[in-house]
Amino acid sequence: MTSPLRPDIAGAAARLSSRLGVKSEIRVLVGHLHPGETVELLAPAGHSAGRGLLSLTDRRLTFIKEKRVGTAVHAFPLTDISSVTWAPGVASGTLRVFVNG
Repeated sequence: MTSPLRPDIAGAAARLSSRLGVKSEIRVLVGHLHPGETVELLAPAGHSAGRGLLSLTDRRLTFIKEKRVGTAVHAFPLTDISSVTWAPGVASGTLRVFVNG
């Protein structure tokens, strides 16, 4: 049996059009959040680590990919993000995040 999701994570997950391919990432997300950090939005996303979950919190933009052994996590504090671009595609698009430093 799995634990119930925190209300902020459950709310963001409910707004997803599909949870296909990101259910395990949604379950482990809480373990990768800082104390008091609140999830605003979730989206399935691709990255060099594979297909995973992009989460926007009140503090960071995070990509999480559950693997057979371990979890790949890439996190960027919002204060370090200098700009973001979006290029729409036919079925998906490309989000580019530019980080200071």
